[in-house]
Amino acid sequence: MSAPVVVRPLVEADWPQVHDLVVEVARAGETYALDVPSGIRETRDFWVGEHLVVAVDAERPDRVLGAAKAGPNRPAQGSHVGTASFMVSGSARGRGVGRLLGEEVVGWHREAGFGAIQFNAVVATNTAAVALWQSLGFAVVGRVPAAFRRPSGAYADLLVMHLDLTPSPVPPVGAERGSDPADEPGPERDRVLDAAGRLFPAQGYAGTTLGQVAAESGVSASRIHRLVGSKGEVFSAMVWRHIIGAHPDLQSVFDELRLEEEPDVDVRLDRVAATVLEAASGMAHLVPVIAEAISRDPVVRGIVQGAELQRVGTSRMLVRVLTRGTAPRPDAVPEVQMLCSGEAYRSMAAFGWSRERHAAWLRQAFDHAVNGPGATPGPGPATARLPG
Repeated sequence: MSAPVVVRPLVEADWPQVHDLVVEVARAGETYALDVPSGIRETRDFWVGEHLVVAVDAERPDRVLGAAKAGPNRPAQGSHVGTASFMVSGSARGRGVGRLLGEEVVGWHREAGFGAIQFNAVVATNTAAVALWQSLGFAVVGRVPAAFRRPSGAYADLLVMHLDLTPSPVPPVGAERGSDPADEPGPERDRVLDAAGRLFPAQGYAGTTLGQVAAESGVSASRIHRLVGSKGEVFSAMVWRHIIGAHPDLQSVFDELRLEEEPDVDVRLDRVAATVLEAASGMAHLVPVIAEAISRDPVVRGIVQGAELQRVGTSRMLVRVLTRGTAPRPDAVPEVQMLCSGEAYRSMAAFGWSRERHAAWLRQAFDHAVNGPGATPGPGPATARLPG
């Protein structure tokens, strides 16, 4: 008799076996439209999610029999619906591994507050998987004819399968998270973002789960989904709080400086340099994990792309208010945008500069970016030269 199978969180030491499992399934070519990954790095980039688990032999807990990943099916407006992927080793078939992983993932989605689970592309000829999901309550809600080419050259349909997790209908389109008074941001949201601010930099994006944020903050995963959203949305909200504090958006940070009302460009430069330095220094330690999150999570990637568009608008405003003559330099907007980044701050901080030296350099760099190296500052204390 085979030893019992147990499901546990995926740990760092499991990745070589997970890679072997993904290679096995990709080479078989019967259940996933997937190229064979060239190495563990490529497997890790593919096998990402908020919830990563493996099924193991109870007597050999280091032996991976199967793996599952779960998280939002779509970013932003679609993040209330979850999805998952499963792989089981051919040597472990018939031991109930798929069912255990399926039950684990359904339970996790329910606890995390998702309204439903959607499988986007179940190969119709994978009859064992289709039967398993139907036994767990999934229904076939769509069929894409001949969308999957099998290794034999024959074509199979792809099925869209759905499981409703809501005791009542999903809120109508347009209903905002937080419209219920019980969802209003407050101390709980702050605790969630505080916990995220400790965990993500220390453990990395892939190494941090929403469950860990829940445990660290004392706020349940389902409550986090209602207050903030998915793992990617929690991460992005944490980063933004480090950049803009309690302000609603980046533009409001500069609106507070009342730059348009200040007639002296040199005073404007001082205010902008001090504000950018404050924001950049607050988020510079997050730059490595931000880069990792962008590479791994489409939710974060989409949020960052939207933020970049906002930053372009803010950079144009800064160029306008910092221009000394009739027109700024042609490349002023992208240069100002780069100067506002956390990467620029990290580069300068690596030289061991003091805050005062960095502020003076930043002020001069903004002036040169907008007005050119020959810009002539006006008189007064705002024109202090860069310290030597």
